[in-house]
Parts: sequence; structure tokens; C-alpha cells
Amino acid sequence: MFGGKGVAQYRRALGAGDFLGNWAYVDHLPLPRGATVGRHRHAGLEEIFYVMQGEGVAEAGMESAAIRKGDAIPMINEEHGLVNTGTTDLEFMVIGIAIRQGQGPH
Repeated sequence: MFGGKGVAQYRRALGAGDFLGNWAYVDHLPLPRGATVGRHRHAGLEEIFYVMQGEGVAEAGMESAAIRKGDAIPMINEEHGLVNTGTTDLEFMVIGIAIRQGQGPH
């Protein structure tokens, strides 16, 4: 995903048409052991990653931090990526919020 390593399969649980405000989507993203989401940026969108299971590393801008179940990571207009460093899937709920209402997802 986004040039990362391995295969990441996500599903869109809710799309922009399911909301009245600036919410763009709610996705479910399981990232298999050893997989990564390549560094990328979404024009006009901000995201929040909620870790549902597993552990790994979140990269944002020039920083990186260890993450685990229960963590919430805001990606506010920054280039970002994710790495599964654990022994199981690193599972996220991803919430995308458009900076302006009606702006579509990535």
C-alpha cells in the first residue's frame, strides 16, 4: 500500500456519503506481520489511526514512535507511514476527515 512492503488489505466501512459533515471515511486496515504502509500524504485530508490490535511504528514527518493496541495517532497534514514490527497483524481503524466539506477521499 502506497509503495510499502507486503500486502495490506483494507475495507471502507463508511464513506463520505454516510456523513453530513467533513468526515471522509472510516476504514478497517489489517497490516500483516512484517508489512508496511509506505510514506505518503493526502491532499486536503487528515487521518486518525486507532490501533485495535498489535504493535508497530508510526512515522510522521521526521518523527517515529512505537505504537500498540489502544493508541490513537493523528496524522495532521504530514507525510506518514506505518510499520508492523510485531508478531501478529497490526490492525487499525482509520478515520479520514476532509479539511473542507465535500472534498473527496484520497
